[in-house]
Amino acid sequence: MPFHTVHKRPSLLKFHPDKCKYMTLGSSISNHKLHLYRDTMDQNTTVELQKVEEEKDLGIYIDSKLGFRHHIQTAVNKANRIMGTIRRTYTYLDKNSFNLLYKALVRPHLEYGASIWNPHLGKDINLIENVQRRATKQIPGMKNLSYEDRLKTLK
Repeated sequence: MPFHTVHKRPSLLKFHPDKCKYMTLGSSISNHKLHLYRDTMDQNTTVELQKVEEEKDLGIYIDSKLGFRHHIQTAVNKANRIMGTIRRTYTYLDKNSFNLLYKALVRPHLEYGASIWNPHLGKDINLIENVQRRATKQIPGMKNLSYEDRLKTLK
């Protein structure tokens, strides 16, 4: 089928214009505006789509420069909140209980989609690592150990 005839047929896939956004990727500034064709009962119109600099898709925040700083910050904040809840809820945590709680409640938030947003900047790696640093200090008898010793003890 020729290329021009494919695009002249109406699309059967309907999009809600208020739920559609677009993002331009890269560092170049684009002044282009995208429009969505809206087929209503009485008239055919186009609606200008909203341009965004950052968007959340499948639980992962991404910005127009393909950076994941906001996603990492959000994951770290959520993990820290959960660790605070664990600290307030449990009066005593032994190594086994800590491992179970940390692996079940905290780590999934830090690791979700990590193959996509893999942290490569030192500051992002430190943000994530600091959650675990603070968390391992909550175990009785481990607060005064170095971080490396705490990790070895928990293995």
